[in-house]
Amino acid sequence: MLEDFEDDNVALIGVSTDSFFSHNAWFADREVFENEITHPILADTNHAVSKAFGVLKEDLGVSFRGTIIIDDEGTVRSATVTDLSAGRSPQEVLRTVQALQSGGLCGADWSKGDDFVA
Repeated sequence: MLEDFEDDNVALIGVSTDSFFSHNAWFADREVFENEITHPILADTNHAVSKAFGVLKEDLGVSFRGTIIIDDEGTVRSATVTDLSAGRSPQEVLRTVQALQSGGLCGADWSKGDDFVA
């Protein structure tokens, strides 16, 4: 799916409060991660990124599940934060990016190439 993001000029960067060593162990486990992780993952062990985006769950020292879309001008265009138990959909993130890049008014189920709402 990385190629789909690259086709829309999106650079993916993962951020986790886990250490580099934890990432290596997790990402090597093909039962947990069926496919190889191909985008960079930042080990936010000092929680600077998590605090900056307001997603740190300080009592546990971990971050809530945040997806932040930042445009090429450095403007946050979308921010979604969920509890620790809720996963995220790469397809929905890509659809949101494409809607933000489209220049039109996109409905909730809009896909790249669809007509705009208005």
